[in-house]
Amino acid sequence: MKTNYLFPEKCKTIGWILILFGLVTAILSNEDILPNLGPTKAITLIPSEKTSFEEGEKVEKTLSFITQNDDWTDEIANVAIMVGFILVSFTRLKEEDEYTINLRLKTFSWAVKVYGILFILTQLTVYGTGYLLPLLYFHWLIFPLFIGKFYYEIWKFRKEVVSDEE
Repeated sequence: MKTNYLFPEKCKTIGWILILFGLVTAILSNEDILPNLGPTKAITLIPSEKTSFEEGEKVEKTLSFITQNDDWTDEIANVAIMVGFILVSFTRLKEEDEYTINLRLKTFSWAVKVYGILFILTQLTVYGTGYLLPLLYFHWLIFPLFIGKFYYEIWKFRKEVVSDEE
């Protein structure tokens, strides 16, 4: 079976390095230990309101592009973490066969289901500005769920094969 959608084996190591780099950068940046990369101009999309008095104080909400100074440390950390998770999740195993391809599909399906349940629970139980913190990490969550479950199932399968051979 073709596995053209998978990255070469060495990408897994690169992925773990990117995840570690991104997490360390994010933590150090959040604690103000890491010096800023310096403010640079960034194009930002912001909501704005226009009030029209001609039609009786009608408020029109629009989106505007502005340029503002921003530190890119958080963006670099987020991109590094996301690229790292993609590389680790979709890297070919040394022995890729029909079983691992099927396991990959089942595990990804499981991760999407768990992600959906956790997202719904968060929607129903977390309110106000406290909702922003879980929302910040939810875009990463599906990858650790998939990676953890997939490699646990591979470990369990290999353990069964070794015990059957003895």
